[in-house]
Amino acid sequence: MVITRAQREAIFRIYERERTSRLPSGVFAHQDEFESYRSFRRKVFLAFGDCLMVTLPCITLGIEADGYTHS
Repeated sequence: MVITRAQREAIFRIYERERTSRLPSGVFAHQDEFESYRSFRRKVFLAFGDCLMVTLPCITLGIEADGYTHS
């Protein structure tokens, strides 16, 4: 599976959004309290063509080759 730079950046943005959205306000979590980026990246799979998919707790996101992310 070939992942473009734009897709890698989109995956990282999704990871950061998920990691920070689960923290209580005003509290900084240690890295061990949330899964690592590598662990999160392993959840990404190739759906069809060059579109990647990642399943989150309440939604599945598609990531196009140009980094465009949609549900």
